[in-house]
Amino acid sequence: MNVTVLGAGGRSGRGVVAEALARGHTVTAVVRRPPDPPLDLEVRSVIGDARDAVALAQALEGADSVLSAMGPAGDDPGAVYSDAIASLVAAMEAGGPTRLVITANARVFDDGPLDGPYAAVSEEHRRALAMLRASGLAWTVVATPMLTGEASAGGYTATLDERGEGQQIDREDFARAVVDALDHEEWIRHAIHVTR
Repeated sequence: MNVTVLGAGGRSGRGVVAEALARGHTVTAVVRRPPDPPLDLEVRSVIGDARDAVALAQALEGADSVLSAMGPAGDDPGAVYSDAIASLVAAMEAGGPTRLVITANARVFDDGPLDGPYAAVSEEHRRALAMLRASGLAWTVVATPMLTGEASAGGYTATLDERGEGQQIDREDFARAVVDALDHEEWIRHAIHVTR
């Protein structure tokens, strides 16, 4: 399968790229700047902003599916993330692949008031989910409360459209869940909560 990965240079994105390669997928990575350290030599890289229609068209050429490990940055990221998701959805609906998996935090499972240091990030994730629901894409959101740098637990628990038990997951198993989503038709047009 030809897979395009957005946010491929970040900690979660690198894990998603590695997992996709390990399964024999051909990977195109979308990064804003050349990553340091560089990605695997097997990866085709497209340098550009995910809000740029030209860069997106180049990255989606020949793709069968898209995995996004992009995330809002900082305490007050503005609408950069939701703008990028909006551009991605538009590009895919205009003729790209229809299968899309994005990552989010677990506040997408409720609509309660948001406060604290991750409130703006959570709001961006909620906006992204609303865009996907309004789209005609075959989307999945893979969400978790907290990512850790701990060693892989060797698996995860997945709950459909609501918070399950557990409060964290290691990055390796999270990446596994993101790539697994491509094989789960029953996850299409659903948000999945994954934890240890």
